[in-house]
Amino acid sequence: MMGNGKPRGAVGTAKPSLWHRRRGVLAAGVLIWSASFAAGWWYCGPPPDDLAAVRPEPGVDLFAEILLRNVGVASALWLSGLLTAGIGVTAVALAIGAMAGFSWGQALPVLGLGSVVRHVMPHMLLELLAIGIAVGAGLVPLPSLWRTVVGAGRTDWRVGMTDSGRLWGLSLVMLTVAAGVETWIST
Repeated sequence: MMGNGKPRGAVGTAKPSLWHRRRGVLAAGVLIWSASFAAGWWYCGPPPDDLAAVRPEPGVDLFAEILLRNVGVASALWLSGLLTAGIGVTAVALAIGAMAGFSWGQALPVLGLGSVVRHVMPHMLLELLAIGIAVGAGLVPLPSLWRTVVGAGRTDWRVGMTDSGRLWGLSLVMLTVAAGVETWIST
């Protein structure tokens, strides 16, 4: 016997981490968001003639504006999944992701590749990943709904809601960092 009362060689039943429990919906969320963003970018037309690059002044006001806009998108995605048991988030992510990709696709020719690398890339990858995690957080209830519908066993919805909230919180932390990078490094 070991000091903790378990026989030697006994394997404890460790609770799987949030990542291991939700890796499927996280992967799906990032994939859905990235694919819709890429499709919007791919299918955008030429930029309007009056589109011009604007360099905002870094500061708390710009940080708050960027953060509120991104948190609004992440919240809309997360809540659309939460309120529809994971079903609605895919349609919302496809629409918003395509619009975001369309916008960035039109901005690239105006900004030029050098400006995109300098002023967009430092924060963009973190921002895209954070929004993908918000989509994944909205997808968390879907497997529980599926198991309930097909009669594959009862699930504890509370665990799913807790995991969904934790993933959304992670998304918010990442968006806060991305907004800081966009405000004080990318601009």
